Amino acid sequence: MTQPIELIVAEPMPGSYVWRLLETDEQGGNARVIRAAFDPLDSYEVALAAGQGALDHEIRRRHEPAAAHKESDGASGKKTTAKPAGKGRSKATH
Repeated sequence: MTQPIELIVAEPMPGSYVWRLLETDEQGGNARVIRAAFDPLDSYEVALAAGQGALDHEIRRRHEPAAAHKESDGASGKKTTAKPAGKGRSKATH
C-alpha cells in the first residue's frame, strides 16, 4: 500500500514562502517531512512551483524500480495523480 504525499506551502514570515513534502500513513495521519525548501522564496507561486517539482521528482524516484521491472517483464505500471487538497496543499498518491 502507498502513503499519500502532501505538498504544503507556508508563509512563516510576511513575503517569505517555503514548501514542504509530508508523507502520511494510509489514513492520512502521522505526517512527517520527507523534503523541504532549503531557503524561503519570494512568492507563493514560486514556492508552489518549486514544491510541485520536488513532488514530481519524489514520485518519479519512487517509481523507478517499478519502471525497470516493467521493462523487463512487461508488467503494467500504476498511474500517478495529483489532486488539490485545499489552499497551499497538493496531494498525490503513488
